[in-house]
Amino acid sequence: MKFNLKKTAQNLLLLVLSTVIILLVLEWISRLYFKQAYTHVIDENGAVVSMQRDAGHPENGLRPLFKGRLRSGEFDTEIILDSLGFRSPVQSGVELKKAPLHITLLGDSFMFGWGVELNASFAGFIAAELSRRIQRPVFVSNLAIPGTGQSSHLKLLKSIPQPTPHIVISGLYLIDYAASGNDLTDNLNDYFRDNSSRTLSNNRAEKVGLLRKMRRFLKQKSNLYRFFETQIGSIFLAKFSGAMNVQRDETTMNKAWHITDSLLVEINNFALIKDAVLVLQYIPNVFDVSRNNSGVYQKLERIAETNKIAIAPNPVEIFHQMNNHFDLNTYYYVVDGHWREEAHRVCAVAMANFIIENQLIR
Repeated sequence: MKFNLKKTAQNLLLLVLSTVIILLVLEWISRLYFKQAYTHVIDENGAVVSMQRDAGHPENGLRPLFKGRLRSGEFDTEIILDSLGFRSPVQSGVELKKAPLHITLLGDSFMFGWGVELNASFAGFIAAELSRRIQRPVFVSNLAIPGTGQSSHLKLLKSIPQPTPHIVISGLYLIDYAASGNDLTDNLNDYFRDNSSRTLSNNRAEKVGLLRKMRRFLKQKSNLYRFFETQIGSIFLAKFSGAMNVQRDETTMNKAWHITDSLLVEINNFALIKDAVLVLQYIPNVFDVSRNNSGVYQKLERIAETNKIAIAPNPVEIFHQMNNHFDLNTYYYVVDGHWREEAHRVCAVAMANFIIENQLIR
């Protein structure tokens, strides 16, 4: 069979052009649909932007004094960040003439209040509930940053000027397998990034830097790219941190749990130095709630018990006990996967009850 170079080149060119056209059509469709269905941040001028100081690096914090909205097909919420790049503090019971109770929240997008208004977030509900129950002003500083894990939370707790807290609440979104944005994966990524960055060759460092620039450009310009990255976020978290893609591997996951354990001990020690009480708030993913799976909570509970750290009741059990006809959509957005207002309210009330019943207020 005679090889026809000209025809092969034409076919290859046709394939490339067809692929480009298909991608352009899909991008056009995505601008009509995905922009509404999938979460995006817009600034005061309506432009799609990133809230992060350094796009693609949530551990570097959010943009100070940012004002905009968080939109998807399921919600449209206002986002106002303070001068340090955190969601505005919440105060409740300011009319009560007593010394305020100071609470500091640590966590990722769930504790941040992704997809809900400020007063309808965990911070808003726990401030209102505790203030009502103890008849004392409550001031909640929210240091949660979407996309971060315990390593970042510890650094924030140590470095950010804030009122000395009486209670530190650490929200942990833990999944015992690879997934975008969960603390076990983030902790591993942080660990390998911090311990491998100094050994990267100049050539590899340049390649990683180029990949990060390409990723930021695509995220800014393409809705289609943002959609696919949302679906396979764990791969990008691992790839662009220079770390690893966590799979269902017992040895790897044991290391992840060990790192998580160590970081929680450090956070607890820092809280004790400040004469504060650390309380853990487990945040289950939507799949564990749907399966009524409490395995991850039980692992975290054992860590808490070993290290004498307080842990609030299991939300998986609370959600299923709240009504006779359990409806997952009452607590989680269908597409976005974050907590709805009701989940924030239920968990904040449970946390307030736990704090009062266990006499954790000093």
